Amino acid sequence: MSKGDRKNKQLAKITLRQEAYKDAKASFENALALQQQGRFAEAEELHRAVLSATPKNAEALHFLGLARHQQGFHQEGLELMEEALRLQPGNNSFLANMVPALNSLGRYDESLELGRRILALNPQSPAMHSNMGNALRALGELDAAAESYHSALVLAPNFADAWNNIGTVLQELKRLDDAIFAYRKAIALQPDFVMAHWNLSQALLLCGHYEEGWREFEWRFRREDFRQYLHGKPRPALERIAGQRVLLIPEQGYGDSIHFIRFAPLLKERGATVLFRCPGALLRLFASAPGIDEILPFDTPPEQSPHAAQVPLLSLPLFLGINHPPQMRYPYLSASPESGKPFEPDKLNVGLVWAGSPTHNNDKNRSIPLSVLAPLLSLPGISWHSLQKGVASADIANTGFAGQIQCHDGEMLDFADSASIISRLDLIISVDTAPAHLAGALGRPVWLFLPFAPDWRWGLDGETSCWYPTMRLFRQSKRASWEEPLQKLKEALAELPKTRSR
Repeated sequence: MSKGDRKNKQLAKITLRQEAYKDAKASFENALALQQQGRFAEAEELHRAVLSATPKNAEALHFLGLARHQQGFHQEGLELMEEALRLQPGNNSFLANMVPALNSLGRYDESLELGRRILALNPQSPAMHSNMGNALRALGELDAAAESYHSALVLAPNFADAWNNIGTVLQELKRLDDAIFAYRKAIALQPDFVMAHWNLSQALLLCGHYEEGWREFEWRFRREDFRQYLHGKPRPALERIAGQRVLLIPEQGYGDSIHFIRFAPLLKERGATVLFRCPGALLRLFASAPGIDEILPFDTPPEQSPHAAQVPLLSLPLFLGINHPPQMRYPYLSASPESGKPFEPDKLNVGLVWAGSPTHNNDKNRSIPLSVLAPLLSLPGISWHSLQKGVASADIANTGFAGQIQCHDGEMLDFADSASIISRLDLIISVDTAPAHLAGALGRPVWLFLPFAPDWRWGLDGETSCWYPTMRLFRQSKRASWEEPLQKLKEALAELPKTRSR
């Protein structure tokens, strides 16, 4: 090969590299535009194409990691961002985007440390103040979280995320009017802000503003985790449901189904034939539930049960135009008269539930360590019965209470089994989880421990429930402290006669 040929070949390679660089740059800019539009999967595809052409492209690597984080793959996203940071160690923008990924992984202390470093260099970053607030809120430091969100809003008054975030903190502090104002502000700035609408619905319902609350509650179906409850068929017009077969779709937890199945008779009163697509654990319990014409196992194919329309179960109040807890017959569920091991007739037989599902977004506030309830177990004349299911039932042995609490975990294969046991107890003491709803629906006496900022259905104050007439509420007066409600419940328990009521 001549000297001229070699030179021409080198020039051709340089030209190819330049063209590849230009293509990669254009693809990267397109990827960023897609990412800003929330089209994360498409952005990811382009970032990967850029990296195939320019493997050491730190920006593409970082924003690929951010796209993975934005799609819920937080660990993978963080690892890619860390790899990009090794290529550009001093890039503060890279560091800033790692903070929300650390929050998503529950690494809040690391998130705070990194956030403080970034704010020391750039104290005028609204996003970083808001991210710091997210970490502080998760750690339960609500006043500090509110200050961080306030700092973000001082810098950026039109920052919709920060308005929504400060609303959640204000709600946890039971400053409901301020929380509702913040959610409305977020929605005014960003009308399609799904989480702000959802949060507003919870605050409105908690305050008893049911009419607007139910309307806002419908925004839940725009959340990714709620789309599974929509199955393609339209909701009927209320005035046209007479004579139609209407399928009720359960959603959220078992407690929600037990709570809202009370509305089925009101749908039937409008002339509908009511079908219910029932989770397996509720099949036997709901077999005799009023207002339901046909119970279908959850996995029943649609063609095996023709119906004209569907209504999500928790949409029934809005659909029926009911803006208050309905007047109805209690109890509305019943237990099968099945035989079982007899309980002690000369003692007060009390069921106990101390933990809800660990995947619930508020479980850290609503569940109570069994060891905290130890003062109850020392009261004389009481036979204690655990209604706890799952891993939490092991707490009995782990805390040394095996001789003081009779465990029924192995006997409760479904909620009909639980109902049978509950019906033979004199009292149920529970945290805010499904067995409390079951006891209330069965008309059994149930005492409920509630956190400082309770779920919407329990209202802001008072000892009685508008949903369950046999329920008594024991509320925290201070965040994260069960001392006062525990003492009140202990005193009330000591006053009860120590013999069976049935």
